[in-house]
Amino acid sequence: MTKLWKIVLLISLGLLSGLLTIKISYFLAETYFFDKFYYYKSIEHGYWIPGQKLTLENFGERALDLIQLDKNFQATKNGERILEINEDEAYTIALIGDSYAWGQGVRFEDTISQLLEKKLNQYKKTTVLSLGYSGDSILDYFIRYDQLRQTYPIDLYIFMLVENDLLLVKDYEKRYEQTSIFHDCQSLFPEQKPIYDLSNNDYELRIFNGSDILEKEWAERFEQSWYSELNLCILDQSLQALPTDNAIFFISLYRDEENSQPQWKTYREYLNKNQKTVLRSADAKTLDDYKRFWKKPSKYFSVSPKDSGHPSKTAHRMFADLLGREILTNLKWGF
Repeated sequence: MTKLWKIVLLISLGLLSGLLTIKISYFLAETYFFDKFYYYKSIEHGYWIPGQKLTLENFGERALDLIQLDKNFQATKNGERILEINEDEAYTIALIGDSYAWGQGVRFEDTISQLLEKKLNQYKKTTVLSLGYSGDSILDYFIRYDQLRQTYPIDLYIFMLVENDLLLVKDYEKRYEQTSIFHDCQSLFPEQKPIYDLSNNDYELRIFNGSDILEKEWAERFEQSWYSELNLCILDQSLQALPTDNAIFFISLYRDEENSQPQWKTYREYLNKNQKTVLRSADAKTLDDYKRFWKKPSKYFSVSPKDSGHPSKTAHRMFADLLGREILTNLKWGF
């Protein structure tokens, strides 16, 4: 071996060693020190960093489908030719939800949308549009669906449901007022005001300062939303307006048994009333790969002790496997 080749080999080994060190460091940091190194500090993990004025563009591939939908919807409204997303005849799924669908706390490649797309592509060319956005409510799901149906041909909709879907977003008040759902429900209950979620700034204060007051305020708003006739009206009318024949409504609760939270009983009643197809994350208890995790769901299915409210990589993988099984085995979805 010549001297030059020895130098090249040594350099190559050094680079390989460095890459392995970086990968191992990332793995150890994410696994054992997530709250210290990543929590609410990493765009790569879908967090909006306090004090920084971020836009969707800052999140790269994670936000690409949201940006493209808005662009094409505006083009459609202006009578321009839309950019077809399934000109290659791919089976197209729209995944709509809040931070669960956005994937807050995990890398984009570990989110349910990407894992489900990868799984289904083993059987048929599939595109899964990632259209979740942190903080969105049931009314926001309808608004996004309404944009989609006017813009893209979609084969299947998946709506990821969480327990705070009734809390509206204060910043979207003007957008809500443009919908017939909000207007009709406000007319039915003119003396009532909608129950809104805390603002993003409030959340940041609560998380970083450990504010028990803000925690209590959020809990009160959450409870009120499930007893507000106005918010329940918005839930009912949103579900009426959302699709039935080509849609799965996925109850994403994983922390406790569903029956232990009365809100889910009410949610299921409205879903049944509106004849929606419901899939529950708890159905994954029948999947062999996840039985052991269900013994301690809060430990294995949460991002970390500090971010216990969002699903981990394991949970996202479980969601994708459960939905994949449903889509592959139920002829109703035409896959």
